[in-house]
Amino acid sequence: MPGPIMSYNKLAIVSGVFIIICILIISTTAGLHESGSKVVEKIKESAKEAANDVCNNDRPVFGKPTISDSFLRLYESIRHPIDDPSYTDASGKIHEVKEDAPWWREPLRSEILIVDIDTRVPNKKNELWNKDRLNWETMKSEGDGGMVSAAFMNHFFYAQIHGYDYRFINAHDMEGMHNTWVKPHVLDALLKKYKFVVFIDADATISHLEVPIEWLFNRWGITPETSIAMPFDTRQTLNGDEHASEDSRGKLALNTGVVIAQSLPHTFDMLDAWKECPTGVRYPDCKRWAKEWSHEQKAFSEYIRYDFNPNGTNIVEIPCNDAMGYPGLTEHTWITSKCTGQFIRHHTIDKQRTKQSTEAAMMQSLTDLLHQELHGKRDTYFVKESKESKKTRTIMAELAPLEHTPMDDIAPTCAKVRASFLSHKTKPLEYRIQQLRKLYWGFKDNEELIKEACKRDLGKPSFETYLTEISWCMNDCIWMANNVPRFAKDEKATDIPWTNMPLSPRIKKDPLGTVLIIGAYNFPIQLTLGPLIGAIAAGCTAIVKPSESAPNAAVAIEKILRESLDPDCYTCIQGAIPETTALLDQKWDKIFYTGGEVVAKIIAKKAAETLTPLTLELGGRNPAIVTKHADPKLAARRLLWAKTLNAGQVCLSQNCTFVDREIVPAFIEEMKKQLHEFYPDGARNSPDYGRIVNERQFQRMKKMLDASNGKIVIGGTMNESDLFIEPTVVQINDMNDSMVTSESFGPLLPILPVANLDEAIRIANEIHDTPLGTYAFGNKAELEQIMGQTRSGGASLNDGFFHGSIPTMPFGGVGTSGQGAYRGKASFDTFTHRRSVTTTPAWLEGLMDVRYPPYTLAKQKKFIGMNDVKPNFDRQGRALGWGAWFMGLVGLKSLAAVVGLTSINKLSAAVVVYYNYRSKSVNRTNHNFKFASQPISNFTTMTPFFLNGKSPRTMQRELLTNDYHGHEHYRQDTSMQSTSTGLGRRTRIVHPSPFRNTQDPSSYERLPSWFTSRGSIYPYIPKRLSASMSAAESAHRSLTYDFYKSHFSIYSLGSERYSNRYTTYYPNCQPEYPLVQKRKKKKKKADDAHVQQERDELVFVRTRGNRVEDRGWRKTEKEVQWLRGRRWI
Repeated sequence: MPGPIMSYNKLAIVSGVFIIICILIISTTAGLHESGSKVVEKIKESAKEAANDVCNNDRPVFGKPTISDSFLRLYESIRHPIDDPSYTDASGKIHEVKEDAPWWREPLRSEILIVDIDTRVPNKKNELWNKDRLNWETMKSEGDGGMVSAAFMNHFFYAQIHGYDYRFINAHDMEGMHNTWVKPHVLDALLKKYKFVVFIDADATISHLEVPIEWLFNRWGITPETSIAMPFDTRQTLNGDEHASEDSRGKLALNTGVVIAQSLPHTFDMLDAWKECPTGVRYPDCKRWAKEWSHEQKAFSEYIRYDFNPNGTNIVEIPCNDAMGYPGLTEHTWITSKCTGQFIRHHTIDKQRTKQSTEAAMMQSLTDLLHQELHGKRDTYFVKESKESKKTRTIMAELAPLEHTPMDDIAPTCAKVRASFLSHKTKPLEYRIQQLRKLYWGFKDNEELIKEACKRDLGKPSFETYLTEISWCMNDCIWMANNVPRFAKDEKATDIPWTNMPLSPRIKKDPLGTVLIIGAYNFPIQLTLGPLIGAIAAGCTAIVKPSESAPNAAVAIEKILRESLDPDCYTCIQGAIPETTALLDQKWDKIFYTGGEVVAKIIAKKAAETLTPLTLELGGRNPAIVTKHADPKLAARRLLWAKTLNAGQVCLSQNCTFVDREIVPAFIEEMKKQLHEFYPDGARNSPDYGRIVNERQFQRMKKMLDASNGKIVIGGTMNESDLFIEPTVVQINDMNDSMVTSESFGPLLPILPVANLDEAIRIANEIHDTPLGTYAFGNKAELEQIMGQTRSGGASLNDGFFHGSIPTMPFGGVGTSGQGAYRGKASFDTFTHRRSVTTTPAWLEGLMDVRYPPYTLAKQKKFIGMNDVKPNFDRQGRALGWGAWFMGLVGLKSLAAVVGLTSINKLSAAVVVYYNYRSKSVNRTNHNFKFASQPISNFTTMTPFFLNGKSPRTMQRELLTNDYHGHEHYRQDTSMQSTSTGLGRRTRIVHPSPFRNTQDPSSYERLPSWFTSRGSIYPYIPKRLSASMSAAESAHRSLTYDFYKSHFSIYSLGSERYSNRYTTYYPNCQPEYPLVQKRKKKKKKADDAHVQQERDELVFVRTRGNRVEDRGWRKTEKEVQWLRGRRWI
């Protein structure tokens, strides 16, 4: 903040210097007197006179500070910094400077002149330039004298606050021209003495006196190279001409009611051209504007701004809303632009409002000063009344005026709460449950206090308070205390690959830390302490900041927390914007905010600086859609309830209702009936209807209703004295109506008739595509269409926001209506960090060594076998069948199952399963395994699938090293059917040698993609299958061709019993070792049957290297006949 021009200390020092000068002058005079010279005598007299004049105590050179110095010091505490990037006004609206700013950082003080130029002098009775005392109350607001006096007072006040020079130029009439042409002449003369000259018209006032003009330069883009700046004029229609406010080139004219000129060479050239314009020398057509409206303003817009703005930056065009218009301007139907005069209000039409604007600006500045003084010395000015014995008196004493937390206490309080979290005090479940239970009794013991507080703040009925505040919070405490052990328990991780299961993957629920909870005023208890319940359950510590707009409820909240909870972990900070800003400067692990979108952006911007996570519970322009198939009575009753609960101050309530045009009359009629049923004696006389929270919100809703072009069909009564607004139904015809374009947050119910459901959905999405809630009434198909074509934080079908009334359902917005959710388990989750945890046992090192360097090809293949997942879709993105999904589910890494060959030739089904191994330590040509067949019906128990409790890789290792023993693989057994234990128990192993096959591969076609799993499936079958072959033969024949080439290990499960014939259909295939050997006939005689049996008995062999081992597995005659019948031997 810039300090005063000269402090009292400096004044004392300078005064002392001048006293010394006085003494020296007197001494010199005495010395000169001795010389006797006449000249000296004359000098002596003159010096003596001067010394007496300077040193006279009655006329000090440096006496009391000037009025300008006093104002500088007085307003220093609230004067807005020049280099600040933004300014927030009293309504909470944020105004920002240009991106390239600031160009001005230091105050220019007397280098700026605020000038009033007028041919009128307000010097009549009770006017500014009359030296008699002014009576502001009786000063006229209409007429030139009162208007000019008020405006000049405003301009002079502003100059004194910021140390600018001020002048009133009483100009003479301009001969042959309108008097307003004096402006460029006076500006030209004044710029020779000042760096900046700021002219403001006599019907314009400065709105925010604490904002310096240098900051406005930064906002408007006025740089050190800018010559002149003016605001755009308001757009208006005159005599049917919609382009009356435009110049001949179609651009909106500039308004010379505010002119900011900088002393630059280019500026003087510009002013010379402007002054000479009506002479017609340079611009012949400019003569007409000498007297014709709008005079010098039209001339500047038509000619000067185009010829003297070569770089596009010499002339700055100020936004209309910043320096033109005023609130209420749009009440005039011929005004089409919404300019409200944010910083300079120009009362071009309603000039009588000039005095009112001056009064508002001055009182707002004084209010800010006094408010700051009161809170700066709170202990001096504020005296708290002692408690009385009576209950009502006790409640009133407990609800004493809201005391803001001292700014110096905020940082230490936050540090204390954070230290408590770091001490792990809040982590034990027992502590959390204890705090929740104590908070329950805090609500219970203060029921009457809460009811009284909500009645004072919102006029809320006791029943509504108990329903929406007390009961809600008490039930939430009990529910959360009962469930927090379950919520806090470690959660087993799901969808984990089987290779990672030994690491015991799990999710641990950790509290986020210290959180800030900023509440709202409409449900001050629930929306503030509801999130706190979740924070306590999660194990966090918290600072609670209630809304200052509900001061009595804020006092009640502070009392409940102080008496119920651990003050080291949970505490309350009271205050408004300064205190909230100080809180946001602290370090937080999460910020939970409930409120409006504007403030949410400020909080989000501040949180982004430290990457603090947010939960934002905001509002929205929520649509309600009533189709022609809806029940008008039911829809009217339920939507009316949603708009009358808490006097409509519910973020979830509908902002506009889109009703099918066919049922609009019936819907409105039902609204009237239901309103009378709710409030038989009228809403104002009913004890069950609340009030608006404060005057600012009341005025906002009133202006919204006043600006609407719709027709009030129900209600419309308002009373500012008790902040009452009757439930009001307005039928509108335009989606751009003021009732729709902004959130009403009150008992205003606009109805927009629509032609059909499609139009209703389209308009609802255009108005707000991510509202907090959507409410639909209609048949099932219509409700499904609405849900499918809209987005929202939540939705209630055939009701008004009832989804938000269920305390255990997640509640939150989407997009601009909020982010994150809470309530029920979601409250616990929003304050919890889900930490993934694993524990790696030492015995798993053999499997995990794939991650260590050096990275070899074998490790890569091992990793692929452990990790890679086969897609459940083909190259066209189509989902595969259940077979591929099932194989992925059981986790068989390098296994594939082909099921259903009967789909090709309509023969009996078979299953072909084969295991792919590629090991450098094993000779591939001598290690191929064939498994005996099993019926398809026994393929259902797949979990043990020949593994018998061993992992696939363990099984592979045992097979390849010939160490797999202990199973009944070679025992003769006539019962080849699978048992309930699966295929593993009855598996027979044959170890054949590889084949060399020259068969043409073109006779094979690729299998459907769903046949494959894990990448190791053999992908070909014959294009045509002989009808005489069984499915098992076909599969066997198709697989034989390529298994030597690709070194696949083939496991073939036939549809009947088992199969092992290779050479019958492949005469070109010559095995290196005999696959089937016939034993020599016995020497002793035997009958033919016995000889035939011996001759045809088969011996299954296993090869190890070049040695053939006979395992002596003989087939019975019955089995041999079965094989012969299928031409397999």
